[in-house]
Amino acid sequence: MTATDFCGNSSTTTYVTRIDNTPPVITAGTIAACYDNAADAEAAALAATTATDNCPGTLTEVASTVGSCVAVITVTVSDMCGNSSSVNYNTRVDSVGPTIIPGTIAGCYPTQAAAEAAALSATTAEDDCPSSLTYDVATVGVCDALVTVTVTDGCGNSSSYTYDTRIDNTPPVAVCKTGTVFVNISGPYQLLPSDVFDAGASSDNCPGPLTVVSITPATVDCDLLDQTIPVEVIVRDSCGYRDTCIAMITVDEDNSIPAPWTNSSIGGAPGGAQAIPCLAEGTFEVSSTGFSSPTSDKQNYLHQSICGDGSITVHVSNIIGGGLAGVEFRETLLPGSKRASLKTQLTNIIRRQIRLVTNGAMQQVLLNKPNPPSWLRMTRVGNVFTGFTSVNGVDWDFAFTATISMANCITVGMLSESINNSVNNQAWFDHVSIIGSNNQSRPFKGDIPENMENELLLELYPNPAQQWVITWKCY
Repeated sequence: MTATDFCGNSSTTTYVTRIDNTPPVITAGTIAACYDNAADAEAAALAATTATDNCPGTLTEVASTVGSCVAVITVTVSDMCGNSSSVNYNTRVDSVGPTIIPGTIAGCYPTQAAAEAAALSATTAEDDCPSSLTYDVATVGVCDALVTVTVTDGCGNSSSYTYDTRIDNTPPVAVCKTGTVFVNISGPYQLLPSDVFDAGASSDNCPGPLTVVSITPATVDCDLLDQTIPVEVIVRDSCGYRDTCIAMITVDEDNSIPAPWTNSSIGGAPGGAQAIPCLAEGTFEVSSTGFSSPTSDKQNYLHQSICGDGSITVHVSNIIGGGLAGVEFRETLLPGSKRASLKTQLTNIIRRQIRLVTNGAMQQVLLNKPNPPSWLRMTRVGNVFTGFTSVNGVDWDFAFTATISMANCITVGMLSESINNSVNNQAWFDHVSIIGSNNQSRPFKGDIPENMENELLLELYPNPAQQWVITWKCY
């Protein structure tokens, strides 16, 4: 600018400025399809963008982001006069892998391909940004196989889930035992896996238990006594593959006395008792040596506890040694105990013996029967003890009745008694039946168990009846 006065004198000053209304010209580059965060995406957009301007000078570049899954990165370039231009880049801001929703697969597969196909089919996934998901699967191991499914989104973010299974198509190798089992007095013996299957000698390609699924025949009985029979055993592994082996099992008798039976030597009498399951139904043998005196018994006594009323019925099948076999109620196991006994030598003569007081003299009555009875029965109702005999176990004849004051809980059982100190007497009993309870209390009026209300129990002897009705009880 120049200023001049009236005399023509002038002065000048100069201003420097820029006359520009043209924005920079932007050249856009390219950026990646995905970034973990907005800062990385913006940095990439800035680096990809160049610009020129009609006037020399510094250009300013600024980036901003809108959105994430569908992100728009805007780069704005401004010149020194504030003229600006912008360019947009499209990308995705995503650093989160898909969310896997696992299903379930089976515990076993015959091949790796089958296991992997099942794992892929069982697996679904969701992602925070819509896109196509890629599923991959890999397996490590065989018997303890780990099948891993990996799901990857469009940005390469991935998540994985691992399934446990077993890849197995090989059956086990089963080895059976050669052994002996024992039939007891309870009846047929149920074969157990431990009787027939040798788990320690058996094998499988994959570790794990082998299970016995079938034993044929499942039971053995006295018809097979002293025989060795083949038993088919089918075994399976954890994947259901099976193998069969044959056990060779010998059938023998278990002569042990089953609970609740106990044998006691009364008065120190030598002898004992054993079960003989295969001789006849529920057979017991009781043997004894030594002779009783009126005040002290000497016998072997196979017994169990009984409380309150009850009965015992037996069949005496044989006696060797010429002694006595019988049934008995005893208050204690001492030789001078109160007792009521019915004894036989398998002749016409039946012996009724009672002891009314402890260590008192035994009282005996000999009963002559027209036909030798081999069946004996005794009952207790309160303190009344009654005996019966039978030749066939169906028709019963009255033998005796006696009143003996005994404790509520006593013992009942079978006895063998010698009549010679040097002779062992063996007695065999079968079809043994005891009716009663070993509970410690007897129900009385006013103390009736719920399950016995309105129950009528009628005991009628002999059967068929003549004139004897022994007891009836109404609860």
